[in-house]
Amino acid sequence: MTQPDNEEVDLQLVADGYRVISDPAAWDDLIGTWNAKLKIAGFDTVGIQNEERLERQYAKIASLLKRIGLPEIEDPIVGLVKHQHEPAMVLSRNLRVLAINEAGQKAFGAEQGIAANLSWLSPEHMKTFDGLLRDLGRRRADYYAIMRAQDATEGRSYVEVFTPRTESLREPVIVVRALATHWTAAMSEALRIAFDLTSAEIDIAVLLYRHADLSTVAELRGASLRTVRTQLSRIFAKTDTRGQVELVRLLSHLSGRLGARVENSAVHWEDPAGQEQVLTRPDGRKLAYTWLGPKQGRPVLLVPGIVNGYLFPDGFSAVLLRRNIRLIVMTRPGAGNSDRDPEANPLGDHIEAIRFLTKKLNLSGLPAVGIHGANVALLEIAASNDNPFSEVVAIGRFLPLDSQRWRKLPAMPRVLIWLQLHARWAADIVGQHGWRNVVRQGLDWYINRAYGDMPFDYGFTSSPEVSALLRNACAYTFRQSHHVMLEDLEIRQNDIVRVLPLLKVRLTWLLGAVEVYTRDAEASPFYSQAELDRIAAINPLIDIHRIPEAADLIVYQQPRLIAEMIADAVDRAEGIKP
Repeated sequence: MTQPDNEEVDLQLVADGYRVISDPAAWDDLIGTWNAKLKIAGFDTVGIQNEERLERQYAKIASLLKRIGLPEIEDPIVGLVKHQHEPAMVLSRNLRVLAINEAGQKAFGAEQGIAANLSWLSPEHMKTFDGLLRDLGRRRADYYAIMRAQDATEGRSYVEVFTPRTESLREPVIVVRALATHWTAAMSEALRIAFDLTSAEIDIAVLLYRHADLSTVAELRGASLRTVRTQLSRIFAKTDTRGQVELVRLLSHLSGRLGARVENSAVHWEDPAGQEQVLTRPDGRKLAYTWLGPKQGRPVLLVPGIVNGYLFPDGFSAVLLRRNIRLIVMTRPGAGNSDRDPEANPLGDHIEAIRFLTKKLNLSGLPAVGIHGANVALLEIAASNDNPFSEVVAIGRFLPLDSQRWRKLPAMPRVLIWLQLHARWAADIVGQHGWRNVVRQGLDWYINRAYGDMPFDYGFTSSPEVSALLRNACAYTFRQSHHVMLEDLEIRQNDIVRVLPLLKVRLTWLLGAVEVYTRDAEASPFYSQAELDRIAAINPLIDIHRIPEAADLIVYQQPRLIAEMIADAVDRAEGIKP
């Protein structure tokens, strides 16, 4: 099969660049075409043929994207709650919150990513709900019920609980939506026009909708129960519903469609810990941080990685509590609610942010924990003369790519890294297209592409607990734009090995023992043992640990072990012997 020439590939790059605007699936084709282009040029080059012509075409695509704005959300999980102005949430099988609207946050006392409690559910329905969970565990996913809520406010006393049937969801989920008591004139008019209900029948529908109890409806109407049942039978016939449950559900859906609609502006995210603080840096930019663990616990600084947030499985939190560790989490520039400096070098911007937070909160003499690319900035600081840390606990991969690792990378990260380093005008468009797909198709679209070529990690992404946590981490990362991802890729290409001889504090490197990209057990590893031995020999303060049964999602795969090793670093800082 003949390879396409440059002219053919260039035409396809332009065509794919436009096509992905309306066809999300074309993004994968765009990556594939760029991969072909870079193979022709050679990944060890620093330029591409016909660059000026391509850049002019991509500038037109950028202008078009700016004019049309963000796409409508199509995330199937978010779609279950986004048009609901009454409380609504989507739960995984182990009750992690996958999505929740603002009203649901208040009514159910939950946030996206955390484990929801059932304090809002009336005790009489606890066994029913437990039965639903057992059925989901056996993969039975066709359920609908109306349950009574406990301590309901503003007249909301019932919720509908159901399992949606859609092929777009990899795992069964549970939807909980309050049956709204908010009734508008538009709803009454819709019932009159669509179903030819009389005024009396509309009144009965309103009362049933609000109270879900026929005796209450009869009492409020001043009529007998028999009369109300007769009138209700006529309503069933006119609305083509088969009983009270179907009618109430129809009315609930009608309320949701006629009520206030939530418009999309970007990826939604709020601090699930509910403790976020936002500082103002000297140039006016915002820097956010939050914390986990005991409020008076022993402090540790955590700088998360990209799409590795700060919500981890329950075992991690249990260790923080038991060992009295307070994890202070800095939001990296460009993620969450922290502003980036578009004019600054990304690594310098991250270093300045970390230094600002450590000084502002007086976080000296304690360990700093980084995940993936965040380790580059932490190690640069740790190698400086005014290092504030007692130790750096580096989790995951952060060494720059060499020729061997370039070959091992799947097409998506390889293309994005190369473009960010050598053709930012192209990286911006490709990255922006990807971000628009995250906004449009949902966070699972990114998770599938980020981990689809990583077999061991990908198996964890569909677990009920990890799925909710990763969705939160991705929303945290992509809340503002695509730039944070591209800048993290650029940061990772800084040669951090050069500063390792300068370290004056311990580096504890926790690296997954399972190969990240390798499907073939005979293939060479991403980080060879010989290379790790050379790194360890650079400085006696470097201590490398290969964590068993862990790869890139190491904190999700070995949460207790990682938390224990972080706590050990705190003990060392305080001079406590194991």
